[in-house]
Amino acid sequence: GLSLKDAELLTKKWAPLPLAYAAREQTRATYRAAKLNVEALGVSEAYTDFNQIQLLAGASFAQNSVNEHSRVALVSAAVAQQLFRANKVVGKTIELFGVGFTVIGVFDDDGSLLEQMSDDDSPNVLIPVTTLFEVQSEAKIETIQLAGKPNAVAGGESQVKEALSAINHNP
Repeated sequence: GLSLKDAELLTKKWAPLPLAYAAREQTRATYRAAKLNVEALGVSEAYTDFNQIQLLAGASFAQNSVNEHSRVALVSAAVAQQLFRANKVVGKTIELFGVGFTVIGVFDDDGSLLEQMSDDDSPNVLIPVTTLFEVQSEAKIETIQLAGKPNAVAGGESQVKEALSAINHNP
């Protein structure tokens, strides 16, 4: 996997086209006495450019959430039900990695690509990737999504290798 710094450099090298990246870590979500094992997915600001998230309540991350290392979270409907025993959870605080996060939205995870990509059946929580690295310094970027350049069909693989080499990461 890539470090956060490498992913940020790769984003600059790939500009002006969008590039999204994510890191995932297992953790325990806590709300009052309730505890739930979840998969926390730290996502970059371009994540929703590539992944459709159907919000059931609240809002998605603001553009500055990643830059400001905001302690905000989007929780899946499964997390809302299993942890809070309620649907109206926006504004409540959950603990992830021993740190408080404010729930800003609830998303539908039923049959989503996010659910399909999950390593196990753990419910999902989305947080800014910068915040994930703040609370889990050993995390690694495991997923990169990038928009194809105009000649991507013919030369996409070499373009990606060139961008990775430019940040001193052997493809």
